[in-house]
Amino acid sequence: MYKMKLFKDITAEEIKQECILVEDLLQASLNKASLLPVARLVAIMTLEKTLRHILYAEYKTITKIKFSVLIDKGCQCGYMKTDIAEEFRKLKEYRNASAHHGLMLLDTIETYMPVNEIIQHIHDLLDNFALTKEG
Repeated sequence: MYKMKLFKDITAEEIKQECILVEDLLQASLNKASLLPVARLVAIMTLEKTLRHILYAEYKTITKIKFSVLIDKGCQCGYMKTDIAEEFRKLKEYRNASAHHGLMLLDTIETYMPVNEIIQHIHDLLDNFALTKEG
């Protein structure tokens, strides 16, 4: 039986491993385009997990904190710039819409941050967090 880890127990290395999974999905989507929305959704969920990981000390009851609050707090703490936070809010809306309407029914007119950029920002967040812990 799989035991779910608490956010305080998740390591940066485990998050980086999830990023590799997303990159594999992105690569597979080149041959099967229907995997792209799945890759984007997994990347968004990994982004949210990353924010919960780095902000755990701020919010001990982190499972009850909304994704948008995590984005705002991450920006306030200097882990990301304001323009990136705005893009993350759009991704939050994508995640919410996919939960309510399904991946195949999402409006594709809206442009979202490319999946590879989401992954790069996850790495940047982890690096920025590591630097603040060292300093």
